[in-house]
Amino acid sequence: MTLVAAQELERYGVRVNAIAPVARTRLTEDVPGVGIMFAKPEDPDAFDAFHPANVSPLVAYLSTEDCPITGKMFMVQGGAIAECRGWRRATRSPPTAPGPSRRVIGGRRHAGVVELRPA
Repeated sequence: MTLVAAQELERYGVRVNAIAPVARTRLTEDVPGVGIMFAKPEDPDAFDAFHPANVSPLVAYLSTEDCPITGKMFMVQGGAIAECRGWRRATRSPPTAPGPSRRVIGGRRHAGVVELRPA
């Protein structure tokens, strides 16, 4: 659906992307077995890989006027962003530093590749 919408709406200057966040929500907290896996770290200073704020930098970048990316599906977990193609992960960039402060770099030379760098 993302690919079709991106192609159909491109003539109007609309970009379409999808994000599959791997994050803790009220829905995941009560699922048997999953709630434990997605639980907050006991150490308050530890990086929380499932905090929803880890998804925000990608959302912010994709919504900027200068972002050239359209028709893509991304999976975000912790500080890592992966582009998905079909039912498979196409590329993956591991986090370079703990925390949600990431900058996604896109462009023609990097089409289909997402890089993470400290902000």
